[in-house]
Amino acid sequence: MQKRISYIHVKPSLWKQFSPWTLTLTFLTSLATWADLPASFDLRNVNGTNFMTAVKSQIQGTCWTHGTMAAMESNMQVTGEWKDNAETGEPNLAEYHLDWWNGFNQFNNDDLTPPTGNGLEIHQGGDYRVATAYISRGEGSVRDIDGQSYYSTPTRKASNYHYYYPKNVEWLVDDGESSRNEIKQTIMTHGAIGTCMFWDNSLYDSSKDSHYQPISDVRDPNHSIAIAGWDDNKVTKSVTNGAWLCKNSWGSWWSGDGYFWISYDDKHCCKHEQMGAVSFQDVTRQTYLNFYYHDYHGWRDTLPVEKAMSAFISKEDEDLIAISFFTATNDVDYNISVYRQFTNGLCNNIATVQTGRIDRTGLHTVDFDTKVHLLKDDPFYIVLDLSQGGQPYDKTSEIPVLLYTNSFPQQDFDKYLETLGKMSYKRLSNTIVTSTARTNESFYWSDTQWIDLTTLDSSANFCIKGITSYPDWDDDDMPNAWETQFNLNPTNSSDRNIDNDMDGMSNYEEWIADTNPTNNNSVLNTSIDINAEQITINFNSSTQRLYRLLASDNLISWHDAPDCSVQMGNGSNDQIITSCTNTTIPQYFKLRAMND
Repeated sequence: MQKRISYIHVKPSLWKQFSPWTLTLTFLTSLATWADLPASFDLRNVNGTNFMTAVKSQIQGTCWTHGTMAAMESNMQVTGEWKDNAETGEPNLAEYHLDWWNGFNQFNNDDLTPPTGNGLEIHQGGDYRVATAYISRGEGSVRDIDGQSYYSTPTRKASNYHYYYPKNVEWLVDDGESSRNEIKQTIMTHGAIGTCMFWDNSLYDSSKDSHYQPISDVRDPNHSIAIAGWDDNKVTKSVTNGAWLCKNSWGSWWSGDGYFWISYDDKHCCKHEQMGAVSFQDVTRQTYLNFYYHDYHGWRDTLPVEKAMSAFISKEDEDLIAISFFTATNDVDYNISVYRQFTNGLCNNIATVQTGRIDRTGLHTVDFDTKVHLLKDDPFYIVLDLSQGGQPYDKTSEIPVLLYTNSFPQQDFDKYLETLGKMSYKRLSNTIVTSTARTNESFYWSDTQWIDLTTLDSSANFCIKGITSYPDWDDDDMPNAWETQFNLNPTNSSDRNIDNDMDGMSNYEEWIADTNPTNNNSVLNTSIDINAEQITINFNSSTQRLYRLLASDNLISWHDAPDCSVQMGNGSNDQIITSCTNTTIPQYFKLRAMND
């Protein structure tokens, strides 16, 4: 279900109005030029604000899950998405739900029947492509309170889980000053990024709290961390100064605060193609209905063709509102077309077209300007045309980059200290993960015809996913089911602005407020109580809506009311309390109602 927003405006006098409005907050702003980048930067203190989350303590080879979640949590600290969804505390996602349910391990692989057998050893490594495959399927990420369990399998999915989805995951590589500055800019704009390194105690200088693996060292990555900042003047074992500030996952006691430095010249940090610098961006509360895909394991290889197609059949009445796909290089123009028919080798009955440009390699989610209405069992065909880089696809493959470190939970800290200098390096080679495919699922365009991808590889499917929402056939932003429930017409948008029950709220506004459009006693009523120390906004709420109180002195500039956060409605007489003094009472308030 897509988020829709409207506001009740409440002034301490009798004035009251209802109107739709959109709010955008920007915490970190992009810099105009690389010359504006500071010599040092720390996400833990940006003008007094901390955009990182607490350091965690990994168990066994799960560093890659911690690097992933540290980056996603930081992005939500930057955007305020966690707070905007009335979550408590700081962002806290479940690393071990990803560890168990990534689909690449011996515990579970949905491409096998039964879904167990080959693949990675549970708790013993993974990488950011594994994490991105899990995320792109809509399996996660889930909150710590939903699915955080290492020693026993967490429930795979549940109706009360909150899922958080990065709409874009970008791969960057430091291959010189310009690209390094691009990474710095990305950190300032989107928060921490995941990266990799080869950890060995001999490469760590405790006196400088820094790590440096020279290029001549042949050893591959074995650890994942998150970059939280930099210092161009930091002294390390390298002959040149400059280092990345990294968040580790060995507990806050390690190195004093759980952070350390890695030289800009390190062999792998920010330089490895698949693990170097991975930015999880635009992390949002995931409210999609279905994800359609054939590429269970995501991007495993790339076919040098421009145009690919995936064929699907809808599971229920729904709207196709977006797709996700990978780009294998930077600066790619895309053209997306959705068709309703594929007969005699040709696509027919086009439903929507979307074009644009992708700046960086990675996973991208593109929303449609015109959604596609689908009935249950409707076929639909997504054609993706990429200007360069080829088409990423899934296939049975050997996992080339796996991370493994010995580390221990807090109760084994003494043992951890004893073995820190002897951390084992383990390269997991010849680990095959099986993918499966069927004919008539994925196609590529060759000269004048569509060719089934399974003719090249019987296990292959293109990385094209369709994403749907609850149906809204008349595009009036009120779901079919809600309109049907209250005897409105789900095929006629003219009822959007009608006030059926004459209570001063249109049908659309009643949908936003989750009130009954046929009952004039069911309306979002508000009142205000003022005293010397606080203002209380009273209102009748819904358990299916979030509420946020904003304040202003001029009806132009709005901000969160003091000491207020987004809260879930209690379904009855509700209130939001904001602190104030007699000299600081705002002139106007807005109560923002949002469907969860």
